[in-house]
Amino acid sequence: MKLRANSRILVNDLFIDSNQSNRTLTTQTSVQSSFRNPQMKTISNTAIRINSHSSNEPESPVQKQRTAKTLPWIVAGIVGLILLNKIGAVHDAIERVDLFVALSANSIVGKSYLLDQLMGRVTTRFGDAIMLSIMVGILAVHCLQPKDFHEKARRIAFWGVNGVVCVSTYVFCCLIQNWFMRKIPLAALPQLHNLTKMYGLVPHTSAAESFPSGHALAFLFFAVAAWFAYRRMSFLLLAVGCFVLSIRLIIGIHWLSDMMLGSLPLSLLLVSLTRETPLRIAFAKLEDLAYFCLNKITGRKANDDVAAAFQTTQKTKSKPD
Repeated sequence: MKLRANSRILVNDLFIDSNQSNRTLTTQTSVQSSFRNPQMKTISNTAIRINSHSSNEPESPVQKQRTAKTLPWIVAGIVGLILLNKIGAVHDAIERVDLFVALSANSIVGKSYLLDQLMGRVTTRFGDAIMLSIMVGILAVHCLQPKDFHEKARRIAFWGVNGVVCVSTYVFCCLIQNWFMRKIPLAALPQLHNLTKMYGLVPHTSAAESFPSGHALAFLFFAVAAWFAYRRMSFLLLAVGCFVLSIRLIIGIHWLSDMMLGSLPLSLLLVSLTRETPLRIAFAKLEDLAYFCLNKITGRKANDDVAAAFQTTQKTKSKPD
């Protein structure tokens, strides 16, 4: 009796909206049955997701405290980096590290014709288009992979919002690069091996706009954002980013500090803004829109997930032991 009473209390707490009586009834039956039959947990979880999908209840103070952690620290860290860079000894140390890394990495150029061609073509405008197509393809496969429409909508919303934020910030970085006017290693160090002079491969960059690295910002932002939601995708995006960014470092398009002291802190700041500010509302709005569009395109109904889970459970129960 206590178990049934607890199940009824949970159901009453979960479903307050009286306008969704059909969903409430389906989920109430599923949750109560899940206490008696463990095989009904799949239906229960699906029904709860459907009902909570359209809820617009604000986050509790506990949830806000769980999310609002990193933003003040990241802002303080960026301010600290700016102040440290004003110190002459620290600034000189950063430049010495940049010089050492640039000379050491560029020593690889000229030792292999095939490697030089690969690195040179990846950094051209056409190479950027190819890498962008690969990234879009990876994200599209990740969005369409799950069979559950709620998860599809959630992934579309996640990558869609992050994509808009990343593109907007990339454009902003292209604008503020004119303020810093830092020469790339190829322009500052004439002794470096230049693929343009060697093979006529022109990299997609500007000789006087090195800081921050827009490519590093894009790859690091997506990798860090995926770390909190899709850990495996984070590793994959980080691997692709390390491949592209190491090439840009080797052929002398960027300094190491452009990525580590410019793009990385900025990407961490963007991830915190999307997770810990009202910008996170955009995820829920886009998820609702994506879920609605997916149902319209396929002709499905909102409670089809519950019906599919119920049929799967019935088939499992009907099989002989």
